[in-house]
Amino acid sequence: MDRREHIQDELLVLRAQTGPEHVNALVDRWHKPLWTHAHRMTGDRETAWDIVQESWITIVEGLRRLRRPDAFPAWAFRIVSNRCLNWRRKQGRRQELLADYALEETRQRQNAPSPPGDVDALDAALKALPADWQMLLSLYYEQGFTVSEIAGILGINAGTVKSRLYRARRELKTRMEGMTNDE
Repeated sequence: MDRREHIQDELLVLRAQTGPEHVNALVDRWHKPLWTHAHRMTGDRETAWDIVQESWITIVEGLRRLRRPDAFPAWAFRIVSNRCLNWRRKQGRRQELLADYALEETRQRQNAPSPPGDVDALDAALKALPADWQMLLSLYYEQGFTVSEIAGILGINAGTVKSRLYRARRELKTRMEGMTNDE
């Protein structure tokens, strides 16, 4: 995200803090990234939708208390993350879900023809990674969060984020090299 987008986001937050009639623009801007994050954390489209809807209620109710508009993205992602973690705890099946997801991804990869082009290969390699690593890479590269912001969002320390990002990048590189060597 460039500086202009950050400023626009801050203005959206400031407007939304003035009254509910300005909240829709903020929702329009942030709903999809928050849903994508929830989907990656839960592995379920409908659950992600429900979690984000519930999160928006919390976000809108707490928006006036947010002191720093520039902190909105990390704050909103943290709310969604907490709801996702609560959902996963209630399910009591976190490891099963990740294993099922990985198994399904493996089945789909084995049944699908090799994707052409570098972008498709990257996408396939990303989807082959564990869901937690996909989420980290998405927060860092797609959403543009810093290591410390990701640590806050996920409730882990920055060193853990760095080491997991390192391992995810290394595994992604290995998978990409494997795809290149297979051709």
